[in-house]
Amino acid sequence: MFRKSIRQKIIGIAAGLIVLAVITSARLHAHRAIVHAEPNERLPPIRGEQIRLQQVLENLIANAIDSVAKRNGERVLSIWSITQNISWCR
Repeated sequence: MFRKSIRQKIIGIAAGLIVLAVITSARLHAHRAIVHAEPNERLPPIRGEQIRLQQVLENLIANAIDSVAKRNGERVLSIWSITQNISWCR
C-alpha cells in the first residue's frame, strides 16, 4: 500500500483546541457538561499533519467528556496549556 505524500505544515495548537471545543459542544451539552478553555497564545507552533493532530486532540477531548459524564454534580472540561521554556510546551 502506498502512502500519500505527508502534508506537514506549521500549526497553531491554541486555536485548534478552541475549535475542537466548539465542535464537541453538542456532545458536551448531551452530557450536561461545560467547557472552560484558556487559550495560550504563547504556545509555540508545531510542524505536523493538521488532520492527524486534530484526530489526536479530538480523541483526548472525547475521552475527557466520557470521564466527566460519569460524575455527579458539576461537569466541567478544562482545557489549558502552559509553556515551560521556549522549546517545548505542556
